[in-house]
Amino acid sequence: MPILWRPTVCVSTLTVALPAPNAIQLVSQRLERGISRDLAYSGSVLALTWLNPHVYLDTVLLLGAVARSHDDDRWWFGLGATLGSLVWFMALGFGARALRPVFARPAAWQILDTLLALLMVTIAVSLLREL
Repeated sequence: MPILWRPTVCVSTLTVALPAPNAIQLVSQRLERGISRDLAYSGSVLALTWLNPHVYLDTVLLLGAVARSHDDDRWWFGLGATLGSLVWFMALGFGARALRPVFARPAAWQILDTLLALLMVTIAVSLLREL
């Protein structure tokens, strides 16, 4: 739920259901708890995003180095990388929601782990062949 929507629901629900003096006190308590919880969630998301060293390694170093090789088209490369990232993470989020029932079973996780292990072994073998 969005941060701004939750207090509105609390206020409308409690003011209808409770007498006036108790409603004001309970609404203020619910708002404090809801807002502090939302701030904690938002703070965690921001910390995981901006304090993650991979953000800077991938974005600044890796993409920056590759973009430099594109000379005048580096801005198009950056735009493409940004759009690709946006599409990837949206697909990941919506795909996770859609596949929630499938991955409720332990066997699905075992299959996924096996496929990922095979993929990593394949990549490792192809890299070793290039040496």
